[in-house]
Amino acid sequence: MSQTLYRELHPATAVTHCVDAYFTQAAGGGNEAFTTAPNVVIARGARIEVYSLNYGLAGPPAPGSSAVPHCRLELVGSWQCWGVVQDMAVLRGRGNSGQRDSIIIAVRDAKVAVIEWDDQLHCLRTGSLHSFEGDPSLRDGCPCGSSGIILPAPPKVAADPLGRCAAALVYGKHLAILPAIQADLLETLLQEGASAKGSRTSASVGNSYLVNLAKMPTIKLASDTSVRGMTFLHGYTEPVLLLLHESTPTWGGRLRDVRDTCCLSAMSINIRKKRQPVIWSVHHLPSDCSRVMAVPRGGVLVLSQNLLLYYAQGGSCVMAINSNAFAGEVPPRLDPIVPPQPSMPPRTQAEQQQVAAAAAEKAAAAATAYAKQWATNVHPETVAAAAKAAPKAPGMELQADGAVGCWIANNIALLSLKTGQLLLVALKFEAAAASKMQVVIAGSAPVASCAATLTSNLLFLGSCVGDSLLVRYTPELSSTGSTAATASGGVERIPSGIGSSENPAKRRKLSSLASFEMGGGLEGDLELGIRPSGVADGLYLDDGTEVLRSALGRSQSSVVPVQLLEGAKHSFKVLDSLMCLGPIRSTDIASLHLRESDVHASLSGESPQHDPSQCVIAAVGSDKSGALAIMRRGVVADVITAVPGLEAHGAWTLHYREPKGFGIDADVVNDNIHAGVDPIEGDTHEDLDKGDRHHAFLLLSCRGESTMVLDARGQELAEITDQVAYIRDAPTIAVGELFNATAAVQVTHSTVRLVSGSSFCLQDIPLSELLLEANHPAAVDDANVQICIKYAQIRDPYVVLLLSDHQATALLLQGDAKQQRLVLLTAALRDLAEAGWEDAAAAVTAVCLYTDTTGWVAAAAGLAASEEQQQQSGTAVGLQGPAGAGQQQQQGIADDEDALMAEAAAEAPAAGEPYATTAAEAAGNAHGLVQEQQHVEQKSKKGHGDPLGAEASPNNASADAGVGFEPKRTFKVPDSDAEAAGVLEGVEGTDAAMAEAAADHDPQEADKAAAAPAASIAAAGEAGDPAVAAEGGEQANEPGQQHASAADAAVHQAVQQQQQLPQQQPARQTQTWQRRPPMSFCCVARAGGSMELYALPDMTCVFQEVEATLGHQVMTPARPESPYAESVADEDLQPSTISEVMLECFTGASGAALGVPAAVAPLLVMLRDDGSCLIYKAFKAASANSLLGFRRQPLDPAFLCRQSPAALPDATAAAAPAPGMPLPSAPPCRLVRFDHLVTPRLEPPLGPGILGLGSSGSNGHGASSGLQGLKLRYSGIFVCGPKPIWLVASRGALVPHPMDGKVGMVDAFCAFHNPSCQHGYIAASLTGDMNICTLPLQMRLDQPWLTCKWPLRATPQALVHYPEARLIAIATARLAAPPRPYLPADPGGDAVAAAAYATAEAATKAAGVEDLNEVQLLAPPGCGLPMSSYTGVAAAVRAAAAAAAGGTAASSSGSQGLISLPSIGSSGAGTAGAAAGSSAKVAAAIAAAAGWVGLPMWRYSLLPGEQVLCLKNVALCEGGDESANPEPFIAVGCASAFGEDYPALGRVLLFQVLKDTVFRIEGGSEVKIHARLALQREYSGPVSALESLRGFLLMGVGNRVEVQYKQGNTLVKVTFFDGLQLVTGLRLVKDYILIGQVMQSCAFMRYSSKVDRLRERQQSVEMLGNDTERLDATAVEFMANGKILSQVLGDGGGNITVLAYDKTVGAPQALLGGQLGQAEG
Repeated sequence: MSQTLYRELHPATAVTHCVDAYFTQAAGGGNEAFTTAPNVVIARGARIEVYSLNYGLAGPPAPGSSAVPHCRLELVGSWQCWGVVQDMAVLRGRGNSGQRDSIIIAVRDAKVAVIEWDDQLHCLRTGSLHSFEGDPSLRDGCPCGSSGIILPAPPKVAADPLGRCAAALVYGKHLAILPAIQADLLETLLQEGASAKGSRTSASVGNSYLVNLAKMPTIKLASDTSVRGMTFLHGYTEPVLLLLHESTPTWGGRLRDVRDTCCLSAMSINIRKKRQPVIWSVHHLPSDCSRVMAVPRGGVLVLSQNLLLYYAQGGSCVMAINSNAFAGEVPPRLDPIVPPQPSMPPRTQAEQQQVAAAAAEKAAAAATAYAKQWATNVHPETVAAAAKAAPKAPGMELQADGAVGCWIANNIALLSLKTGQLLLVALKFEAAAASKMQVVIAGSAPVASCAATLTSNLLFLGSCVGDSLLVRYTPELSSTGSTAATASGGVERIPSGIGSSENPAKRRKLSSLASFEMGGGLEGDLELGIRPSGVADGLYLDDGTEVLRSALGRSQSSVVPVQLLEGAKHSFKVLDSLMCLGPIRSTDIASLHLRESDVHASLSGESPQHDPSQCVIAAVGSDKSGALAIMRRGVVADVITAVPGLEAHGAWTLHYREPKGFGIDADVVNDNIHAGVDPIEGDTHEDLDKGDRHHAFLLLSCRGESTMVLDARGQELAEITDQVAYIRDAPTIAVGELFNATAAVQVTHSTVRLVSGSSFCLQDIPLSELLLEANHPAAVDDANVQICIKYAQIRDPYVVLLLSDHQATALLLQGDAKQQRLVLLTAALRDLAEAGWEDAAAAVTAVCLYTDTTGWVAAAAGLAASEEQQQQSGTAVGLQGPAGAGQQQQQGIADDEDALMAEAAAEAPAAGEPYATTAAEAAGNAHGLVQEQQHVEQKSKKGHGDPLGAEASPNNASADAGVGFEPKRTFKVPDSDAEAAGVLEGVEGTDAAMAEAAADHDPQEADKAAAAPAASIAAAGEAGDPAVAAEGGEQANEPGQQHASAADAAVHQAVQQQQQLPQQQPARQTQTWQRRPPMSFCCVARAGGSMELYALPDMTCVFQEVEATLGHQVMTPARPESPYAESVADEDLQPSTISEVMLECFTGASGAALGVPAAVAPLLVMLRDDGSCLIYKAFKAASANSLLGFRRQPLDPAFLCRQSPAALPDATAAAAPAPGMPLPSAPPCRLVRFDHLVTPRLEPPLGPGILGLGSSGSNGHGASSGLQGLKLRYSGIFVCGPKPIWLVASRGALVPHPMDGKVGMVDAFCAFHNPSCQHGYIAASLTGDMNICTLPLQMRLDQPWLTCKWPLRATPQALVHYPEARLIAIATARLAAPPRPYLPADPGGDAVAAAAYATAEAATKAAGVEDLNEVQLLAPPGCGLPMSSYTGVAAAVRAAAAAAAGGTAASSSGSQGLISLPSIGSSGAGTAGAAAGSSAKVAAAIAAAAGWVGLPMWRYSLLPGEQVLCLKNVALCEGGDESANPEPFIAVGCASAFGEDYPALGRVLLFQVLKDTVFRIEGGSEVKIHARLALQREYSGPVSALESLRGFLLMGVGNRVEVQYKQGNTLVKVTFFDGLQLVTGLRLVKDYILIGQVMQSCAFMRYSSKVDRLRERQQSVEMLGNDTERLDATAVEFMANGKILSQVLGDGGGNITVLAYDKTVGAPQALLGGQLGQAEG
């Protein structure tokens, strides 16, 4: 994969394969009392990603615990492979050897690799490679040509469940056996000195051998592609491999002659003797069998189109899932129709034609009648033999071909069908085999491409067309009469028989939940589909039934119970999701407004202040997961206001609290600091999250001369000039909070000042005093050397200073909250100062502080807090324990466990404190539960969102009034309405469904908590589960329920029980999550290139890397030394030194993974002098020298400015400072942390929300009142400079985004949150304005590009941006019911064609649904339409939905399918009503999930059976006059497909977009968007490509290329070129035409227009050349590379070929090395 050919800009998002494996650590994790969860290993095309399960700071559940904790996916790492992964399997570690699992991947054509985990380097390691491509004899009979046009069958791999061996199928008929090496045998061989390959810590394989299946007498293969599946069976003493293969070739047209051609063959593999006899087999299986799944209890489940079959040696059972599995009637023979002989033979040709036409019409009529009668009949001779005695699943009409699944129990499988529906298949075993099968519909989700069971209650569904989901399932026992969801989404009563238990707990009615699936299903659907810009995924059952929701990237979803086998009940809930943008069918470039201010200005009829931003719009997804994706590479700044002339190069915002006003003395403050209350991440004394508390002060360092102090607590920024304790006559280096935000530290070049509020100075420390106390040589020798502070950082309670002397001295100050003082930490002088004085290479060049709020570094390094710290933390345990954490988490929505988990992330306690370790701590935790309820009651009275220190505290108001501030300078900040957004929109999968689920607590866990004994309640409190106390507060208001009183009694009993606990209660046996107070660390970079990490305050070195500046992929002692370190004599080769460093972890949620920390392990960012940036993630290294390691994260170098930040600008070169003094205007720091920034969203109902469209019945959609507070928050690191970068924390990593190029240089940055700018930021520069900004509207920042998805609930076929009206035209296809009648066939047609047409219509009618193709016009926000336009569309939707619900449909307005909402029709009479009824429901669902802006402004339905092949924005000249002004049109190319016996006809439709202003009688106006059908014309072939050429219309019609011009309401042909294959694509550059063809690669042509001697224009299309390769071109495009115009071709094999035209040869020739290889995903 050469970077000279291409560079990947956006990684693949489609999940093609997934497995669960104990990959990064062995099962058990080395602790018998604790079982670790497996990893999720997924393949996205050629990329492998490893995820771990993040349970948050509470840690994973205890062994055997029935509790199901919250869980999210955290990225461990991502690696690129040298080929597309075709299959994946897991080689399990053998027995109790402690080995980790290994991953086996297969790559075309016949390569197999065994991948292990390297725990020392924290990366993938290739254990062994096995290539079977070297032997040409293996290809014998393989249907692959010399040029690779026909690809061989992809390799398949499978592994024994006990890890004894693995098998790979290559070239369709050769089986490679890979025996596993036992760990004990490998250890013995290594001890004896033998050269044995393999790994001691991971499962490995030995030498493989091949078995030719075609030569085995007991196995008969029909072809090289006849092996359809293979798996290893459970329960055998030797590995048993089962093959599903076809013995005789057949297809659908030969089923009457050859059927039941599939077989099962079970081979017992004897590895030592290399023998594999077939021990049992099954023949005469249905010929449409597609997959086999080994049953954990023994046997195999076979999936076919119509049947589910179970086979074992001891028995079998079959279940039919649709009616096509059973035989119908034998249709009578259709005798040939003999036309009657006329009395007089026809004499003229006209009479002969008339007789022939009459005969043909009669034959066609007879064939049509025959086809309609028997179209859906299943001929008895085509029925599979296995279906004759099979029972039928009641109410189901499903198909299982192409299904994937996994086992959630030993006898229960979850299947995902190709339609997205989820099936539960339960087997009832008698003895060793199953005798009964039951099938139940469990919901629906995005169509899954793979599935894996992770734990006893977690599974992962990977998808290529929708979001991949992490689903929690809970098996239970139900009461005597259980309910099961049937195919229609209803409830079926199942007789009871097997172990029934007590009645299930009472739960909330499902009908109270809205049943909106979002485009493609709520992308977190079970209907898990997508949501709009801010919508969620959810699991749904069917249209009109209830939805089990999940948010795309969200945690909230409701729980839906499904019961089967008379007692086994399973409830499902979506916990997390990974966004998918595939498949992308069409893309375009559009100019859209992404700023909230511009959108609101447009809606108000005003002109936006900013130009629109260039975005990529894409048609993605399929079926209900279909969506319109808006993507952009770069963050656009939405400037609320700009303050000119400040020339700021530093900005800081501060929170402030008055300790006396909150009843907190200095002792408590100091104890809480040491106990782990991070002033950034959370606050134990307040209900408000610090991310929601408004900032109190804003400090700006201006012009390198002064500092401005502003009061930020009001609507305006007011400068404070009187009684200001801050230094204002000097530039500021750093400002930060100390003592839990009760004080602040200001650092200038010469002074460190400790301030309380804004008017009281607590301490003033001149630099000269610090130098004397530190015995600095400059102070001791009294040398005339100018030294200043050039860098500083504050992390409560420490302050670090970096001086500008030649030795680069660093000083560390420690704060004492009791004394309210800062003191020099003398223990740090040796490592931070004296080392640099003695050795120049040890001089400190960069330093930073790190607060280990998650406890990860302390746990990994094996550090423990001092006794003093432990005692201090114990005094505050009542506040810091899990109960206290639960108290913090009560914010906004107190009854939803997922919302509480989200708040827990923002209000995170100390990382290691989920469990009590002493009786006093346990009592404090229990006492915290009682306090929690009191806080909930107080909060409900007080309200939410009050800024701390401002209106939330009357004491602060009086304090400020006493100071007597007189604002001298005021900056007006306009109000922002972004905070009123109702539900997570803008995010591909965050939708209304998910947000509503956030307002509904989990009834199942609520009932359990209410009924649990007191001990269980106390245990839940220790685990940090806030739902225990939250449920009581809400349920007490519901009639007939006593949850509150039950919770009070339980808490009271819990307190009593905790007081009686023994003094020494053993701690939980979990080293990683054991309770620890937070520690502080100091990270130091030195001039010699090393980097060190010290634990404070004793300066214990926990990590050291001597070559940190070299940018190694891994920094760990296990890494071999670099040879480059020995050749650094050449100054040109020496790397740049590290100029700035930052080490951070993020305990709050960031992005879509709610409820868990964004980054538990710290992330390291280093800037070098040359402008480069290095990003590392910490990991636990398995090394004797160090327990810590850092692995480098990828970062596109194009994001960075390579200019050294240390270089002086030309303009200031003359004013360079004195030696030792920095430039006064130099930015004090380039790395700035930000927290809790929020992406604005449109308010409901304009944006995503829940509209009250229905009644309050089972299908009603009522609005939820608790949805206004949920927002996506983002935290991370901002890199200032000429090319600023956003590093957004998400899933344990940093996602880079460049800043919009129009912003320019950013010297100062800080997060800013006040009443006028909610969760925004400030960006300023010396040469520009100070801008107060917010993030772009509706976009997600935790993706590789800024992305938002608007649901379409249909499969998008093509789209185009219509710039003239700033609209988006999109063609979609979806299933609609009831189907519309087909147009009557033309008389006198062919009988065979008439039968095909009638068969297609009868099949559609029998199915009850049709594939409805529509062309829609979407109006994105900010397109210039006023609010009244969206209001009118929404009103039309309501009317159409009401009409559809009442059984009436609105009549069609317009002709030929031209409609405007709510009337939705198509060409042909009598079809408008059916289309309107179906489309009204879809529009109502989109309005509920995506809001009004997701509704189409206009739509046009195509004819029944007609499909859209292309959509283009063209400009045509009337009459072919090239000098005339072209008119814009939307051109649509269509095709009608009614079977292989019917000709494929095509149509061209030209639409003209119109805007009409309608004035209302009551006042006001409304702008309506509609389109007029300008013309349509039919063709004899499919219209597959359209382009605009000099005012003419260039078309690809079948195998011809035609040039036509518009003349009135028709098209006139000018010229054409015939003789090509089917045209698949057209591209133009000036007069040059590039044409893609089926199996004929591409052709290069040129359009010429000349005037002959008679002054007549001669137009022609001439062939310049064509590629001779037989490639199936699916897409073509021109690529300009300087003066060279190249052609790019993408073929059906996933390859990209670059060609160039050679005039000497006369044909496009492939460039040397121009084929890029397969690129899937």
